[in-house]
Amino acid sequence: MECVRNIILSTVMVSETDMIFNKKAEEYNSLVKRKEVYFEIDHTNEGTPCRSDVILCLASEYKVKKDVIVLKKIVSESGTNTTSGYAEIYDNVKRLRKFTPQHLRKRNDSPT
Repeated sequence: MECVRNIILSTVMVSETDMIFNKKAEEYNSLVKRKEVYFEIDHTNEGTPCRSDVILCLASEYKVKKDVIVLKKIVSESGTNTTSGYAEIYDNVKRLRKFTPQHLRKRNDSPT
């Protein structure tokens, strides 16, 4: 299995809110044909972002449709204004359906 790992420290300001998206690490899994992204969101003047806001943020950052993104984990640390997470961005919806359980697709509003 071939995996490409890029350690990236980039920052993107989300246009409509005061959230700052920081990409921590990214891997491309060529066997499954998906990007595996570890990220952090700084939301100093906002509340904890909801799953749909994070998915839209990832979609705009990677220039993909939200239908190919599965948000696996999102955790807000107590007492801070940061949220960490892990997401998978598939090359197409067919691959997402094949490798993602139905309950996760339903949670992320992906096509069933």
